[in-house]
Amino acid sequence: MTAKNIMRMKMLFAGFVAALGFVLAMIGMDVFAHDQSFHEAVKGLSHQTVEWLGQLCVLAWQYKFVTAVFIAIVLAAIYVRQVPEVKHQ
Repeated sequence: MTAKNIMRMKMLFAGFVAALGFVLAMIGMDVFAHDQSFHEAVKGLSHQTVEWLGQLCVLAWQYKFVTAVFIAIVLAAIYVRQVPEVKHQ
């Protein structure tokens, strides 16, 4: 395996762990904070996820400049990591 493939696998795994953590946090909040049963929390998960993503998109649209700066910083960090002199430090 090349280093590029290993980095892609790490990014994919990190995304999977983040998504799983988000799902568990949403279920935990429903069970403990909103006094729902575990079954009710799991049943309403898809609806809550769509609502949350919609709210995230609305906030990103309202704060266009902040979103653009954040995306630029992330892209710059990814681009700089591809430079061999920086990658091997």
